[in-house]
Amino acid sequence: MIKLETKRLLIRDHVDEDLDNLFDLISRPFEMRYIMDLFAVDQSGAEENLEVSMRDVGKPNRKHYFFAIIEKETSKYIGEIGFTVMDENTSGKLLELGYFTKREFWGQGLTTEAAKKCVDFAFKELYAWKITTGCVKENVASERIMIKLGFRKEAELKEHQSVNQEWKDRVLYGLLKSEYKMEDL
Repeated sequence: MIKLETKRLLIRDHVDEDLDNLFDLISRPFEMRYIMDLFAVDQSGAEENLEVSMRDVGKPNRKHYFFAIIEKETSKYIGEIGFTVMDENTSGKLLELGYFTKREFWGQGLTTEAAKKCVDFAFKELYAWKITTGCVKENVASERIMIKLGFRKEAELKEHQSVNQEWKDRVLYGLLKSEYKMEDL
């Protein structure tokens, strides 16, 4: 089981006991409005999501690294963060980073703190050569996190993602291992 720690956070592989917290998050329309493909209207949707999150835990060649974010001081579940392996060769892995958290934890730097730790872990332990991420352009808070992490804007895709039956622009960011500097994080 993977466990990462920061000053305020525990970032770890999922356990069965995460189900209620995960359902609470992914059943919130406001928090999930940009990633409705993960939105769950009932517990079975959360069970399916948790099963996917736990499927690769303990396997040597994982394709998914999905973690729960827990506040250390209170043991409160904050949200989700993780990577999907998009490609891999002898030079390393191309990973896609994603994150989403409960609204009551927004604006405290917790998602940025978790993402910094995960980016560091990806380059040092997962042999990533590049990490990509992106969001709907109007999701400026998520884009700000990408910029704080040192990611570089690589593309802006026009009317690329459907959100509530409306086409939205999407921004894509990337960070190469050769550009990565721990002191920036």
